[in-house]
Amino acid sequence: MQDLSTGSLLLSLALIVGLSVLCGMYGLGGLWKFLRNLKFAVGLIVMICLFTLLGSVLIQQRPPSFYRQTYGPEWGRLIIFFGLDDVFRTFWFNGLLSVLCCSILSCASQRLRFTLNNLGFLVTHAGLLLIGVGAFVTGVFGLSGRMILNEGGCSSVFYQPKGDRMNPVSLPFSLMCERFWLDHYDSGNGALILYGPDGRYEQHVTADPGTRVFSTVYDATITVLDVFPDYHPDGNNLPATHPAKWRNPAIRVQIERNGTSREKVLRYLDRNPPGDTQARDILMQYSREPQFLRVKSYNSQIYLVKDGKVVGGKRVIVNDPLRYSGYAFYQSDWDKDRESYTILEVKRDPGDEIFYVGGVLLMVGVIWIFYVKPFLRRKEA
Repeated sequence: MQDLSTGSLLLSLALIVGLSVLCGMYGLGGLWKFLRNLKFAVGLIVMICLFTLLGSVLIQQRPPSFYRQTYGPEWGRLIIFFGLDDVFRTFWFNGLLSVLCCSILSCASQRLRFTLNNLGFLVTHAGLLLIGVGAFVTGVFGLSGRMILNEGGCSSVFYQPKGDRMNPVSLPFSLMCERFWLDHYDSGNGALILYGPDGRYEQHVTADPGTRVFSTVYDATITVLDVFPDYHPDGNNLPATHPAKWRNPAIRVQIERNGTSREKVLRYLDRNPPGDTQARDILMQYSREPQFLRVKSYNSQIYLVKDGKVVGGKRVIVNDPLRYSGYAFYQSDWDKDRESYTILEVKRDPGDEIFYVGGVLLMVGVIWIFYVKPFLRRKEA
């Protein structure tokens, strides 16, 4: 469970005080009866759903500086203050889940009769209880973090965010990245960007060989002649193909202006590439930033290593993680400059199995209540 922030501590104390007051008003037996109150249970479920929605909308587990920059200083401060940057692992959220589980138990104990007519009610409430327990177990004992793997590298450490720091966590096994690569749409060569004399963005075009753009600002035509994934000034440059490795990307362009024509090489890793005297007044840049890459998917060939032996592995892509020993490794990000490393999202959710069993029981119970029970009653009649 996450460390208690000031706001999270206040909410947790409010929950404890509220339960203590109810216990003082009704006693333990009265409190147990109060928990089965329908209005209380519905209000509790609505509250949990709202916080769950909030936790799904807000990006979770990022440094405090991220929230201040993304949502503004005031909202970012409130998010951190109440622990909304990691909703599902706060003490107060898991406390609400615990109260909900007690409410479900109290309600079910009132009608604890094992008959066919009552079976749907019991199974439905058992499903709800397991869903709450599964969410609680994951919130308390779950792990989440990020792992950076260099291509050809091996590591058994991932990092959990804690404030503005990242705490290392060791795995009982290691991951090895044999290869990392990108799949692009029809064009994955990046973009040629033109800026006005004042440095403001003018336009951009896909940096495919043969692409031509006319700039009304400079009264010039720029044509992309070649794209090089790994540019060498001394020659021996291979043209871009999708399987090629982007190590020192560059493009060669032709500039036609005032009846003259010249060529120029723009290198991506050279953020301010030098130009010849005549062409320097045309401000342009070669970029392979995400908004221009048109990446279709990114892939990591990952192997699991334990006790010096490879015990498994697969190609990890978005929404198709590698699962092993209770951990799941999702493709999350990559090195956008050289494509030399991959970033994996590491998850350990020990309550998932409980949660899924609860979902199945909930569906079975609902089907029993709305379809099987009426059928049994008609048959008895």
